[in-house]
Amino acid sequence: ASTIVESPSRCCPQRRSADSTMVEAMDTDAPAPAPAEEEPAAPPDPASLYRADIRSAQASVERFVTSREPRFAQAALKLMACLRKAGLAAASPTQPVLAAAIASAFGPSHPLRERLLAALPPPAAEPEAADAAGAEGKEGGEAKKRPLLPEMELILELLVLLALIDGGKLPVALSLADALLERVASWNRRTLDPFAERAYFYSSWAYEKAGKIEAVRSRLLAAQRTSCLHHNTACQATLLNLLLRSYMSAKLFVQADKLLAKSAFPEQASNGQLARYLYYTGRIKALQLEYSEA
Repeated sequence: ASTIVESPSRCCPQRRSADSTMVEAMDTDAPAPAPAEEEPAAPPDPASLYRADIRSAQASVERFVTSREPRFAQAALKLMACLRKAGLAAASPTQPVLAAAIASAFGPSHPLRERLLAALPPPAAEPEAADAAGAEGKEGGEAKKRPLLPEMELILELLVLLALIDGGKLPVALSLADALLERVASWNRRTLDPFAERAYFYSSWAYEKAGKIEAVRSRLLAAQRTSCLHHNTACQATLLNLLLRSYMSAKLFVQADKLLAKSAFPEQASNGQLARYLYYTGRIKALQLEYSEA
């Protein structure tokens, strides 16, 4: 009789499962193919980012003027701080963009246009100018250019002033600061108050860095009286602190104490201005031996 020998896989199911497990383990332990190396992403262009921030600041200013909501003004001021930092990090690619924005926004008859452009490198070419012109041609007719708001004008002028101060060009910065103060005094817009506060602060800072802080004191006093009459809380607190700092730098502690006695610090001022006011007040009281009040 012939003997039929069955295969091990059929007669021993346990061995069959062990063999399949071993094969699966061998397949799993096989090294995976190395992934292809991805090319590193190109760093963002500082000029493009700077141009986009300027447009975002302009949009925030327009929304603030329309809605009168303070959060849009704060957003524009934060963008101005970001633009200053970008200018410090990369002045060569960003300053021509700032010059191009001024050349485009300021009309030929603007009193500060030539002075601002003279303080900056030649304007950079707008990369989207050709595309925008083509799109307007397809739609038919040229779009009317929106007028430059005083709030946005002041932001652009402050960016130029900060670039001059950071670059050490103090004589040109003082000339521009005088023009800015005259420009702010000629306006009477409540929406300009948050931006006028920065104009007073940075103009005074330019004079302080040049060692001529006493030269701007009379203008600050006049602006402080005007802000009190208009109930301008932001400018009132900032100007009071600037005057106290001016008196203390010249060691005119009696005049500083008289200013404290005749002035009231606004309750709605920011925490930063309140901290400065308390610091200056404490120093003045300490020098007059009024330690408990200090």
